Amino acid sequence: MNLNKSKGVSFATVAKTLPFKAYTQVLDNGNTVSSVTTDIGSFNQQLFSFDTHKIALDAFCDKLYMIDKISCVPFGYKPREDFKYYQNSITT
Repeated sequence: MNLNKSKGVSFATVAKTLPFKAYTQVLDNGNTVSSVTTDIGSFNQQLFSFDTHKIALDAFCDKLYMIDKISCVPFGYKPREDFKYYQNSITT
């Protein structure tokens, strides 16, 4: 079961416009996907509808250190020397 989520974008917009294939393409290619959401708001007792362009999917992660396109660790993480998976990241 594939669960599609996107922070800051409504559930209906994600369900209708972003297939799971878009998530994998963003991770593989390192690009972004934006979507247009239509919202309704009021100002001085008047109703308005307005379109908002938001970045729905982004491969950039500023809170973690990226080892490769998918794997990441927190900044300041010091792996043990015998931990096999991070052996390449220690030596480079």
